[in-house]
Amino acid sequence: MKAIPVGFHSPDGDIATLLRVFDEVARVYEQVIAAAQRTNGSAPRLLERELGLARDGGMWLSSMRKYVELEAAIDKDPDIRLISQSSTVNWERVGRALLAGYGDHVWARSSDFNGAKLAYFNVVHDRNGKLATVKAKRRGLFMGGSVIAPSFDRPGPELVVSLSFMYGTQDSRVGMMGLAGVIQPSWATQPTQRTIELASDDEVKLLQPHLTKMNADIAAAVPQDQPASVALAGRIVTMNGPLGKVYALLRMTANNLRLLAELDLEAYDDPKYKKNLADAFRFPKIFDTLKWRWENSRNVRAYFSMI
Repeated sequence: MKAIPVGFHSPDGDIATLLRVFDEVARVYEQVIAAAQRTNGSAPRLLERELGLARDGGMWLSSMRKYVELEAAIDKDPDIRLISQSSTVNWERVGRALLAGYGDHVWARSSDFNGAKLAYFNVVHDRNGKLATVKAKRRGLFMGGSVIAPSFDRPGPELVVSLSFMYGTQDSRVGMMGLAGVIQPSWATQPTQRTIELASDDEVKLLQPHLTKMNADIAAAVPQDQPASVALAGRIVTMNGPLGKVYALLRMTANNLRLLAELDLEAYDDPKYKKNLADAFRFPKIFDTLKWRWENSRNVRAYFSMI
């Protein structure tokens, strides 16, 4: 992906970006081959210069040759031939097709659920149509060069589907997502059940008053012919419905569990402690590293002030 010029980058992700490049390769393929034969030059280098690619001209030509080889088989069916020679700009169709084939590689942005800003967690569903499960402990990071990779200054898309996932060698729960595309929650319609356990009775008290409104809001969400619901039993929260709506319920739950807490640092009555605290607040920037780490790894915003 790093070799692809910015002009080809698509906000829909790496897969849409590759489709844009392939469209251009198909457009100039014959003239590049003809120029290489006429000048006895290198076809891959000519293609790279024509499209502004940093490298990988040979890979693109190889892909195009394979496409040309398939044309004989494609030509046997007029309908397929017509479709194969057209290029769609409708990413939704491509995204829905990817969900059908790679639904076990759907990833949600962790920062929406009090997680690390650059990480995603895996939403897995069985390809045979069984209920989905969510493995929140399985985290994915974008490969370097991805056109939609998040940064600390720019959040990534809320939901993505990836064509591959490679586990890390040091931690089997963390891996790299390869070739990702942006998807919308409304496209994810596979039946899903998500169960989470609240950490304390205080969280139960925070969430309980919001359940009725959450069910009403999700019932009014489009499309309305796909019912979803959330229920609370003890500390267990259970959500049922299509994946896109369960994802919305998860976000509602996370938002309703947010609160503002104040901690009085002067409550500890010890002269040495109070002197050190006063010295620390003379240089408030000393807390910046701590605040940055909490915000980017735990999604917690901390404020320090002397009253």
